[in-house]
Amino acid sequence: MILIRPLALMVALALASAGQAATQRFALIAATNDGGPDRVRLRYANSDAESFGRVLGELGGVIDAHRIALLDVDRERLACALEELRRTLAQARATGDGVEVVFYYSGHADENGLLLGDERYEYRELRQELSALPAEVCIAVVDSCASGALTRGKGGQQKPPFLIDESTQIRGVAVLTSSTASEASQESDRIGASYFSHYLVTALRGAGDTNGDSRVTLAEAYQFTYQQTLARTEKSAIGAQHPSYDMQLAGTGDLVLTDLRSVSAELVLDDAIDGTVFVRDHRGQLTAELRKIAGRPISLGLAPGVYTVTLEAQGQLAAAQVALDDSTRTPLYKRDFVIFEGEQSVPRGPLAPRRGPQLAPIELALVPEWSTNLALDDPINFFSLTLLHGRTVNLFGLGLGLLAHRVEHALYGLQVGTATSIALGDLYGGQIAVGFNYAAAPRFALQMAAGANMARRSFNIGQLAIGSNLAHGSLHGAQIAAGFNLVEGDLNGAQIALAGANLACQTTRGLQLGLVNIGDHVVGTQVGLVNVADRIQGAQIGAVNISRDMDGIPFGPIGIVRSGMFRIDAWTDDVSLVSVALKYGSRHGYTLLNVGGQPLLEQIHWYAGGGLGARARLLPQLFLEADFTVNYIIRRHWGWRANLSPGPDMLQRARLSAGWQLLPNVAVVGGVSWNFLISYLLHGADMSWMPPSIKYTFHEEVDVVMWPGFFLGIEF
Repeated sequence: MILIRPLALMVALALASAGQAATQRFALIAATNDGGPDRVRLRYANSDAESFGRVLGELGGVIDAHRIALLDVDRERLACALEELRRTLAQARATGDGVEVVFYYSGHADENGLLLGDERYEYRELRQELSALPAEVCIAVVDSCASGALTRGKGGQQKPPFLIDESTQIRGVAVLTSSTASEASQESDRIGASYFSHYLVTALRGAGDTNGDSRVTLAEAYQFTYQQTLARTEKSAIGAQHPSYDMQLAGTGDLVLTDLRSVSAELVLDDAIDGTVFVRDHRGQLTAELRKIAGRPISLGLAPGVYTVTLEAQGQLAAAQVALDDSTRTPLYKRDFVIFEGEQSVPRGPLAPRRGPQLAPIELALVPEWSTNLALDDPINFFSLTLLHGRTVNLFGLGLGLLAHRVEHALYGLQVGTATSIALGDLYGGQIAVGFNYAAAPRFALQMAAGANMARRSFNIGQLAIGSNLAHGSLHGAQIAAGFNLVEGDLNGAQIALAGANLACQTTRGLQLGLVNIGDHVVGTQVGLVNVADRIQGAQIGAVNISRDMDGIPFGPIGIVRSGMFRIDAWTDDVSLVSVALKYGSRHGYTLLNVGGQPLLEQIHWYAGGGLGARARLLPQLFLEADFTVNYIIRRHWGWRANLSPGPDMLQRARLSAGWQLLPNVAVVGGVSWNFLISYLLHGADMSWMPPSIKYTFHEEVDVVMWPGFFLGIEF
């Protein structure tokens, strides 16, 4: 349930042991659409290179400073770039780090070399340059006609990948080519890319992860690209295209190309989805295409944004829209898809084409079979009034139903039913029902019901019910109920259960307020009697706070953070001879419960209380802490004869301390404090036990005393 997504990940792929230096990865990406006067100018070589560079930057551990991109490249620029790359790699090797390099070329070529406009870069020369690079591993990817000739020098051939192992020590050169030495590589206007590069990028984004470990190896990427490229080209006019490779690698292990754990945003295709999946971004550009087989989920690493996912299965088309947020894992379920018809056509037989929408401003009905819309194929209504159960195809206004009202395709207004309101299409307005509301694909919806609200897909604004609210997709707004709220997707807003529970299954950005709050990844605040989260970035406020990982503070008497703090402190200070405290909470914030006393005085002073604190670690051994506690003082004579005050004596303390870690579980702590005492018994009492202080007396009964202090102790 938890994903760690750093902004940039240096993927360590060639470590001989856990103590070995880190590995840096570099990339040289070159492309040109111009193959000379005798070649047809390509359309997508440059854009293929940009797509490949993006996936290396997002998932492949290649930071911007380590990536050289050359579009419309010529021979001189390529030669200079290779020389610059060699110097850069040598400098990286001098630091002691491991070095890997990826070379990518998209463009024209023949059996002898790369065709860069009117010039040629021989395969023999390219192999020599790549082999001379001071890197432990060099990966060359060439997407061009007859590119398989590059692999022939050392025996490259078509065969299944073999790099399947658990260790991570590899040396040598690996070459992937888009075709054999005698084949043409093909690009497609429909996908806006070459087949090989398109499926290779799709594989690297996660479709090639066959074993489900969130990493795509060189072997997995080749296997996916080979199968998909061959399947899409074997019936083309040019003929089948067989990607090939030559791997001259020593050692054993998986050569990881991309790591989905470093992804900015992740789309997870549920295991029940079966068919060909097309993923397009907000511009309509095809980002990924794969054949999804039911039985296992597939994760795709993508940039944040809105995507349209089309599923083609068993002759039917279905679509779903999903918004991917930064650093989130967004699932897409089979139920999220809505079936739609392809482009309409006019048959050549006796059947007449279907008429377009017809305007009928007012619909009157008793039940769907007794309706003024009955004779219309595709009516559009501005007002719909039904006595029992109404069914409207398109409603651009107000619908009223005594028991239930149903809209088939689109609702851009308000639906009112005393029992049930159902909208199966888009919903831009609202639903009001005494009993139950259901929206299959709501957008900008407001659902209000005395009983329950249900939304199948992501929507905005919110749900208000006396009973329960259920959102199968994501919610951008609020759920307010007296009973129970559930969001299966992401929540951007608030869940408020006045007398019940809130459950958010994915990322929550905002507030959960209820008796019981349960969340996965919470970025915000949980307020309730019991708060539970897998990971929380913010605060938990309640009697019982439980989380696996927290970046914040749990406010409450019981705070359990599995990866957090559980410490015992013992110290002496200016108030008590000995004090003991229990500190528990997250790595940066904690709850503190303490007791202490001064048993050597004539009048024994005891105190007990608690508060909150924060910790910041400056060095592996050094940390700083600040805390504030409220404590109640009890004073008794020897022999335990009570001498209690008419009101509570309260000591408030603000402390600032530093600690030095002597051992993994032992630290020395010490610091200063500011003490604020409110007492009913100090007036005329023995003050010898107190340090120099500032004293004020109110109403001749209450004394307020303030003074600076110190403490020194040990933490376990």
